[in-house]
Amino acid sequence: MTGKSTELLRKINPVVKLFAVTVAVFTVALFQNIITTIVNLAVSLLLVFLSRPKIHKFILTGVASTLIGYTWVTYVLFTLNIGLEPSLALYKTLLLSARILIIILYSMFFVATTGPQELASALTLQLKVPYIYSYMTFVTLRMFPLVRRDLENMVAFRKMKGYLKLSRPWQLIISVAAPLLYLVVRRSVMLGIAMESRGFGRYPSRTFIEETTITILDVLFLLAVILLLILSISASFIFKVPLELSL
Repeated sequence: MTGKSTELLRKINPVVKLFAVTVAVFTVALFQNIITTIVNLAVSLLLVFLSRPKIHKFILTGVASTLIGYTWVTYVLFTLNIGLEPSLALYKTLLLSARILIIILYSMFFVATTGPQELASALTLQLKVPYIYSYMTFVTLRMFPLVRRDLENMVAFRKMKGYLKLSRPWQLIISVAAPLLYLVVRRSVMLGIAMESRGFGRYPSRTFIEETTITILDVLFLLAVILLLILSISASFIFKVPLELSL
């Protein structure tokens, strides 16, 4: 069942997913409300569960450390600087941390179910973005796995040679960042030369191997997301929960 749901989510037009995720994120960021936060948290968790993303342990560690650090720093600021009651400070802190988690979960869903080539095709065919600029999104997203592979190779090489010394973390960061930056710049220059030699951008339009279209599945997905957001806002008025604007 989960595998079929994953394939179904992958078939949704990337532009539709991008628009739906953007609307949901703006709703969470704009309205500081427990009902909208809970609804978006449930929806984002469901989408991540159905999309089954392959998350590296380093990413999970980064997400966990970000949430923990953000939570305790925000709580201290609310209690000491602003002078809020501990219970109210905890309530506002958890709301803000949940919003950060929701944005991360929506981003994971979008990345897990959207291919770079599909996104570039949808930007050009559906949003009429010039293919030169839409191709830049493809190149940027395609670069991330290559950069991560280079980083993992350098770390593995230093482990074998015994170069990793946690007692001097600044030297470790510099020894990894310098060659990684060189590889990124070198790959970018070679890519630019290859694109220019093939006349990329010479013609006003181009063809795509797989063209994206708007289907009934896209419409249903977008309507479902918007309907859930409207219901969450309506429930706030029904249960008389303050709908504060985060401006």
